[in-house]
Amino acid sequence: MSRGIKASAMVFNTFEPLAQDALATILSIFGTIPVYTVGPLHLLADQIKDDRSKHIDSNLWVEQFKHLEWLDSRQPESVIYVNFGSIAVMSPQHLIEVAWGPANSKQSFLWIIIHQA
Repeated sequence: MSRGIKASAMVFNTFEPLAQDALATILSIFGTIPVYTVGPLHLLADQIKDDRSKHIDSNLWVEQFKHLEWLDSRQPESVIYVNFGSIAVMSPQHLIEVAWGPANSKQSFLWIIIHQA
């Protein structure tokens, strides 16, 4: 939080109607710092007419496709998808607690966890 206090502005890859509650919380904490919403950026990238930009992607992670093969082997609408994105931060204890939800559901689930070292 101390870095946010020193910022001259904050920019988020979202849009206001989607993240109203989160943005309101941020504004209540950092009230004097301007907050800008500029997203979703991946949808805006498709509107660029310059072919040189087609190689640019908002995903910085190496894509893996084995989970798609597994998903294709399942019946439609039979898999729970869990993904908190690349910026969610959880303690190991919270992660385990949340994991009990899909584990106890008796349903197949695909959980994408991005580990940042």
